[in-house]
Amino acid sequence: MATRRPLVVVDGTLTELPAGDVIIGIPIPISGARDGNATNTYLDGPGGVPMDITGIILPFDSTLLAISASSKDPETWTAEIHVGLSLVTGAALSIVAARTGTLTGLSIAFSTGDELQYYVNGSNVNRPVITGWFLLG
Repeated sequence: MATRRPLVVVDGTLTELPAGDVIIGIPIPISGARDGNATNTYLDGPGGVPMDITGIILPFDSTLLAISASSKDPETWTAEIHVGLSLVTGAALSIVAARTGTLTGLSIAFSTGDELQYYVNGSNVNRPVITGWFLLG
């Protein structure tokens, strides 16, 4: 089976994105979650691996534009984005007695190779999900 690359418009013509090129301008979601309760702990990344053991490595310089988070039940907690197990300044979303929350208008720079971890700062948060929305470049 042949590998297909994304289609893009270049000079008014629809074509495949050349190998090695990156689409700039589309926010990319990166998420972490926990299937169960979480208390002051890191979420799990792809494959269920805890992010404090193996975080998500950014392959490009990126800018965090927004954070969204949710839980199964209305909860009060803070969704945090960490790099190297430390909170990134400005990358915390406080949720008060709600199932969901969003924080927009961010412009926080990240570097190629940064290791992301998502942290639940709160008690017994039921099935939390945190998503960071990143712009490449």
